[in-house]
Amino acid sequence: MMINNKRDICGSHDLMYEIHPTEIRTSISPSSAVELNTTSALANYATKAEYREQYAFRAGVLNILTVPLAQVRSLYTTLDNNKENRKPPPKVTAKENEPKKAPKKQPEKKEVKEKSPIPKTLDSAASQINAKELKSALEIGQARFPEAPLAWLKGLAEYLNAKLDHTGQSVPKSAEYPQSALPSDVKQVILSAIQGAGESTAQHFYEMCLTALANDMSKGSTTVFGYKVILQLVAFQNPNITLANIPKLTSIRNSYQNRQNIGLAILWAVGQGGVKDLSVGLKVWQEVMLPVLEMKNYSNYVIRYLRDILGHPGKSRTLNPDQFLSVLDVIHTRGQALSGNLRQELVAVVPTLRTRAFQHEPEKRLQSFFQPLLERLQSSASKEHKEELLASLAQCLRHDQQSFSVWRQLYTKNLAQSALLLAHLDSNWSSLREQLPVKLLKETLRTFKVTNEELKKGKHKEERLKDCQKLSERFQVDLEKSYDRVNRSRLWNVLREW
Repeated sequence: MMINNKRDICGSHDLMYEIHPTEIRTSISPSSAVELNTTSALANYATKAEYREQYAFRAGVLNILTVPLAQVRSLYTTLDNNKENRKPPPKVTAKENEPKKAPKKQPEKKEVKEKSPIPKTLDSAASQINAKELKSALEIGQARFPEAPLAWLKGLAEYLNAKLDHTGQSVPKSAEYPQSALPSDVKQVILSAIQGAGESTAQHFYEMCLTALANDMSKGSTTVFGYKVILQLVAFQNPNITLANIPKLTSIRNSYQNRQNIGLAILWAVGQGGVKDLSVGLKVWQEVMLPVLEMKNYSNYVIRYLRDILGHPGKSRTLNPDQFLSVLDVIHTRGQALSGNLRQELVAVVPTLRTRAFQHEPEKRLQSFFQPLLERLQSSASKEHKEELLASLAQCLRHDQQSFSVWRQLYTKNLAQSALLLAHLDSNWSSLREQLPVKLLKETLRTFKVTNEELKKGKHKEERLKDCQKLSERFQVDLEKSYDRVNRSRLWNVLREW
């Protein structure tokens, strides 16, 4: 192909796409292609600017034409393919005799069941739990994890958490709430599952639920009533489970004691065994709750818990001397650090505490209380503490006659304490004379008189010996006078009736 003039190459922009690559000679070079007379070229344009513009365009085209032939072919092949791709797809005409296809059926949309509304109260949520459904869910978990009972027990806790979710605030109605809100058959399913897992697993599950309760509450979760119900049911069934690992319980309490709501929930949970067993409750109170007695956020709860477990009805809720005296000591020592109102509330628990200690077979048991009570009657004790010890000693003498024998045996080594007790009996004789056995009291005073005479002869005289001697002699005189007045009064009444 021969290029006759510059318009064949550059006259039109479209000319580039009309020249096929096979027609371009590789021998064309920019020098041969631009053998144009500049002067004659200017004659074809109105201005120099128009000429420069066209010249620049032509120079660019010539540069394109000098590239290797393989690249030019590749360029045109790409352009041809692009043109083919831009062609509209052929129209598909439906044949007249071709049967019309039936429209595809749209898949039926599954109806989404509306979730039942969340119950407003815990009682309402608990009443909706179905025992058969719960048992079925447990069986599925047991089948999936036959060798890992903690796994399906954890599933049980999560199931109850979800089922007991409610919108309103739950207000405790009794000491056995919230487990009392569950249907009895549901409680039976839960307890059977936990007992069936074994004692060791039940212990681990109890501690796991307590930890999970605290962790979930720390994250802001309110769906924790499943944990609470399980902790309460397990503690009611086996109160001693709370004592099996006291260090673990105190560790959990320490971790959250700066978060009042979580700390109170932990104290509530570990205290549930005490609702059924007073001994367990006192142990938990002393070892887990007492350390936070003086903390403002917990003082009220710790005092109220002690009052509640002592006041909870039950025939077996009797205290031994060690339990009675250890709590009594705490009340009159640790209680001194509390504010006025809180201290009064704590001291107000003492009469109930004494009743629990003395109520069961007092005529046989109170002699065992007499010695530790007498030995605690120290001058360093507070006034309130002394008064309580003296009142308790008087009750021992009143209900258990063997207490007089114990007193006579302890007299020599407890002269100071005996002096305080003698003074108490003498000053309160008007109210005590109808309660105490006068005959035994007179025998005891005569024994003390003999002992005092023997002690006076000894080389090492006791400091309180003179006090005891004076008090016992004066009390004996008052006792004789009172006895004579009572006898004369009785004789006069007999004569009047006669």
